[in-house]
Amino acid sequence: MAECKSAVKTQISPSGSLPALSSLLSSRVLYLMVIGLCGGFAEIALTPHSAWASLPGLESLLYSVAVILVEYLLVACIFGFLWGFIVFMLQRATRSERPLITIVENALAGDSEDDATILRLTFLLTALVFSGFLMSLLYVINLAFLTADFHNMPLAAAALLCAGIAAAFVAFIASLPVFIVIRAALSHPFARIVLKIRLCKPWLASMVLVILAICAVGLVLFMYWSTVQRIRYYDAYLLAGSLAALAVILLSFKKTLIDNRPALLRVFTYVWPIFMAVGFVLILVLTENFHCRYITFEKTTLAGHLLKNIRSVIDFDMDGYPTFMGGGDCAPLDPGVYPDAVEIPGNGKDDNCIAGDRPWGVYRNSEKPFDVPEEFLAGNYRLMVISIDAARTRNMSLYGYKRENTKNITEWAEKKNAFIFDRAYCHIPATRWAIPLIFSSQYPSDIQWDTSTFPYNVGKSTLMLAEALNKHDFYTSAYWTAHKKKWGLDQGFDKFSVQDPKKDKVSGPKVTQYATDFLKHNKDVRFFLWLHYYEPHDPYISHKENDYGRKDTDNYDEEIWSADREIGKVFAEMESLGAWENTVVLLISDHGEGFMEHGQRHHSYQTYNEMTNIPMVWWIPGRKGHRIETAVGQLDIVPTILNLFGYSDGWKSFRGRSMAALFFGAEDAYEARPQFISTSWSPSYPKGSIKAVVDGDWKLIYNVPSQVYELYDLKADPLEQNNIFDPDLEPVNRLMPILHREMEEIKPNKTVHVKKK
Repeated sequence: MAECKSAVKTQISPSGSLPALSSLLSSRVLYLMVIGLCGGFAEIALTPHSAWASLPGLESLLYSVAVILVEYLLVACIFGFLWGFIVFMLQRATRSERPLITIVENALAGDSEDDATILRLTFLLTALVFSGFLMSLLYVINLAFLTADFHNMPLAAAALLCAGIAAAFVAFIASLPVFIVIRAALSHPFARIVLKIRLCKPWLASMVLVILAICAVGLVLFMYWSTVQRIRYYDAYLLAGSLAALAVILLSFKKTLIDNRPALLRVFTYVWPIFMAVGFVLILVLTENFHCRYITFEKTTLAGHLLKNIRSVIDFDMDGYPTFMGGGDCAPLDPGVYPDAVEIPGNGKDDNCIAGDRPWGVYRNSEKPFDVPEEFLAGNYRLMVISIDAARTRNMSLYGYKRENTKNITEWAEKKNAFIFDRAYCHIPATRWAIPLIFSSQYPSDIQWDTSTFPYNVGKSTLMLAEALNKHDFYTSAYWTAHKKKWGLDQGFDKFSVQDPKKDKVSGPKVTQYATDFLKHNKDVRFFLWLHYYEPHDPYISHKENDYGRKDTDNYDEEIWSADREIGKVFAEMESLGAWENTVVLLISDHGEGFMEHGQRHHSYQTYNEMTNIPMVWWIPGRKGHRIETAVGQLDIVPTILNLFGYSDGWKSFRGRSMAALFFGAEDAYEARPQFISTSWSPSYPKGSIKAVVDGDWKLIYNVPSQVYELYDLKADPLEQNNIFDPDLEPVNRLMPILHREMEEIKPNKTVHVKKK
């Protein structure tokens, strides 16, 4: 114990002998700038080569490199300043150059050397037990929260927070008897003999905790790596964690290389404040270049997130968008005006900073229905819609994929003369928005929502396809497998069956069984049947009957193969019952799936083709189909179906248009229309939204939070790897007004609040 007390005493110094604030700041800023420089070069190396190659010239390349390096150094300066200031305050409070060690030593000091050792060990072991208790309780609470059926999400979140606090209290109370037992055990004479070895020094205890923490983190990453990959910015977290680890590992060299060089620190004391000022101005100027913003925000791993934080410093009205640094805010002091705001017509303000104040009225209405031949209308056809969750065209052999995983769909498309659309798009790559859109032909901002539950339910005032057909004596039935809740999609269905896909890893056979039973029992009924196959939504299940490999993409292809197999059984049953001749069949997907082609996994986050280009296949009785290159969207489905059956219910409310002309050889009567895509339809979307418009071979993307535009020639660059955006290009001048017009059509939504009985 004498050693321990003397160690504490030697660290206590008069305030005048402690390092000056300027020295503390300079040493830590310089050290972290070295780490920041390493991070900047690592960022440049990790940025895809194709991104650098897409820049138009050397000037844009140098600007982009400069932005990345300067922002890393600037962030390092900020962290170094905070670090140095905190150490300065702690040193003055403890009167010690090593304040943390002094605090620990004083906290664990006992009346005797043996007592101190026992106390340290008791605290250490009890802390481990407490951590185990707490982690177990939090795991159980979190599991219960995820599996529970909450109707009030804010209340559920508050309950989860209270439960977490209660768990910490329970773990603490449970640890008290453990503390007593451990201390009594260590006070036993035999234990005291063992402790004479004096293995419980503070530095050793700290090292043990660090090692255990590293092992625990490594074990979690190893066991749940597939889950970690699903985190939207997991690669940014990994880079940030790596830089933090590098800073800790090299910390022992700081004293030798930096702290022991007073001349260097004296000079650097004047250098780093000047660099911060110049660096901020440099970023302020360079980020006005849209090529720099494209590289930084869209192609880097961590730099884009750092730049957003730096940009928030000049966001004076706190609406998430500054005026400078490419922020796009046209009213820097008005929090109601920013690029992702809803444009309110006739209020005298350009609310979303893109095309001036919008006048009253809509920009377009749905066209008149196509004149379907009377002989077709007389057929009294039935309708079957089959939706496959998360199926993208890029991984389907129907669209030229290398693996023959849609053999059945392809064979029935050839056998029954299907119309195959090569350029069908979803308007929002998320199931909970896309499915209501498909069956209402309305943007999510048009749909009336019941917000008393989450996900939101479709409000009763929104006309759904099943309701329209039910009014015309269709028997309507559905089998829904994407979620255990109905989301209000059951409106108009006589029978709506729900299967929770989380309970059955492979739910496809149940969908098929339902379909075949339905077809057998309704041979003479005019019906509308909707089947939703959950495969190939994640998690991707491997199928031993057709094993492509162990990667996620392999399992994803197997899932598509599995869905195709089940759909083939439904089609075969239709053939045996003679149902093909009197049934209109549509095969569709709600959205696609990403596998890091553009830095994201799964869906919902981007508007690139892997998430938005979906299969769309129509079988029209008596019509000979073919492949169609015209771009169409999910909004066009309901108008087309009602047009084919001769109905006009809700026609004026539809955002889509009928494709019937394409089925009856009247292509001249069909004028292709640009397809609008958005990742969000809510003005309060926490991370902003991304918009896109597709017209023929061209696709223009507008990332609102980053204020970045991208232009792709889909014919020459179907994988969207070469951004050729330039404000002076003809496609940009043509598509920009269309994109802005559609964005202004997203209007304030007056949702329906239904009181639960």
